Amino acid sequence: MNIIKHCKCCVVQFVAHRMATLYCSKACNAKATRVRKKKNLEKEYQELQDDIELSQETTAAPAEFLSPSQAAILLGVSRATIYRYALAGTIKAVQFRGLTIIRKSDIEKAFDNAPDYKKRPSFSKKKEDSEYYTTSEISEKYHIRRKAILARCERFNIPKVYEGRNTFFKKAYVDAHFAELIEEIDLANYYTTQQIMEKFNMSKPNVLTFVYRNNIPRINRGKLVYYSKVHIDNYKRKGEDVDANWYSYDEIKEMYGLSMDQISYHIRHENIKTEKRGKFTMIFRSEFDEIVIKGKFANVERDPETGRFNFENKPKLIPRTKTDKAKVPDTPDGYFSTEDISKKYSINVRHVQKITREARIPKISLGGFNFFEIPSALALFGATQLQDGVKEWITPEEMEKQYDMTPVARRSFTHRHNIPSKVEFGKIFYSKTHIDKVKHLDFKGKENYYSVQEVMDKYGLSKDMVFYYSNKKKVTKARCGLQVYLLKSEIDQFMVERATKDEMPPLNET
Repeated sequence: MNIIKHCKCCVVQFVAHRMATLYCSKACNAKATRVRKKKNLEKEYQELQDDIELSQETTAAPAEFLSPSQAAILLGVSRATIYRYALAGTIKAVQFRGLTIIRKSDIEKAFDNAPDYKKRPSFSKKKEDSEYYTTSEISEKYHIRRKAILARCERFNIPKVYEGRNTFFKKAYVDAHFAELIEEIDLANYYTTQQIMEKFNMSKPNVLTFVYRNNIPRINRGKLVYYSKVHIDNYKRKGEDVDANWYSYDEIKEMYGLSMDQISYHIRHENIKTEKRGKFTMIFRSEFDEIVIKGKFANVERDPETGRFNFENKPKLIPRTKTDKAKVPDTPDGYFSTEDISKKYSINVRHVQKITREARIPKISLGGFNFFEIPSALALFGATQLQDGVKEWITPEEMEKQYDMTPVARRSFTHRHNIPSKVEFGKIFYSKTHIDKVKHLDFKGKENYYSVQEVMDKYGLSKDMVFYYSNKKKVTKARCGLQVYLLKSEIDQFMVERATKDEMPPLNET
């Protein structure tokens, strides 16, 4: 949608594409936004000044009946405190629907018969009577930081009371849930982070990642963290005990002399049960012995001393030599051989095999050689490989050198302009004829057309207005590459009509 509008900021005529558009450019939009913000700030400042004047008037001459806000200003407290005084009966207040009124004389009377001032009792005595801990006492007794104390009390819902800025926790609950923090631990069953780093040659980030991913049990003691030695040794396979139900790859290689490839092959093809422990793969011992050791390799000779398999006496396959080539059968009628397609379309044989396999075109096999139906082969290769009428081709390197292009510019250019291309033995070629046609921007009858820039210069129009008028009057266009050309006769006729209607000044022909 194209709409001719006037900018609200600079009053310049422009073509808008939406009804809500008010400004011709981002600059005008930003300028209007600054003006709007300035007006809002001035309005807020004026409202603030009015509130200050009203507050000063209220303070200077208070009325007989006060609202909670006015009473709060009079006493120098918050409005919430006034509501608490009213709830406790310290100050009398009358509550209407949506309105609370306090009489000034009642505030003054509250001071007439005021009771004697008494010092509030210290909480230390109350703490002894009700058995409470302070945060510092918990930290000193259980060797734990304040942040950890608050988190643990929150997790176990330990009762607490507040006295000013101090927090007190119920002693019985704290002792019940914090007792484990001072229990003695057997360090022989645990590793520290530093010990793991030294024993397994790991960095600290690696240690933290390892224990997190494998969910290693741990115990926290203040700043120190202890990790279960049994679990870590099990994952790292550093323990002295051998698991009676599982093999590791290293154990099978050591016991039977099998290679990693042999072990992996039989596990995969015989679907033997495995288990992942950290970075190690454990193999179910009974299944591997039953299927592989006693089944597949039952007749293979073994070393009587070590028990390893001896594959030296096993007969080896004799590979076919290069001279022993199979005879290629004659190509049947109505079919192409792989070599025929390779020669016809200049494609490598292996590439032909890959393309036909992925496309699954109809074929027959004779003596181990594939033959493809001619219509299917033409439909698959002809549309993409043949370019009829193109006689001159150019390589990407020649194109970049001749037309001074970078590889990125060359790929973008050929894609935008749909330049015909072909592939011969893995090498791409582009049509030089089509490239020259786009580069020279030449087409038949070009002298009868204006370019957009020529219309802008001749009639003093913006680019948006040129396209707006050409679309409105459906002016005949011609495209060459990315350029758009407008028929001269139709443009001149339209501009004469507009000049006649006094919609624009007449053109001065020179």
